[in-house]
Amino acid sequence: MWAVLNPEIVKASEEKLMGVEGCLSIPNLVGEVERHASIQVKGLNRHGKPMKIKAEGWLARIFQHEIDHLNGVLFSDRATRVWQPPQEIEPEQEV
Repeated sequence: MWAVLNPEIVKASEEKLMGVEGCLSIPNLVGEVERHASIQVKGLNRHGKPMKIKAEGWLARIFQHEIDHLNGVLFSDRATRVWQPPQEIEPEQEV
């Protein structure tokens, strides 16, 4: 688990990747969002000391998603397409 106070993306790769994202802030919707493949984030740790994190892949996507929230941006604002995924059918319970 990461705890980063005042996170800021200070470097981002030119390479971007499309991926499907969802969010608890917008239930029952997912969307295709383009994000940087790798980033570097600076901020403060839980003790107030400066820190930097190099993130790539899924972790880079998560940091970008969460930092967007801090800036008032939702994944749907960046999505090229948004849709409702099919509802999962729960298996029948045995009695």
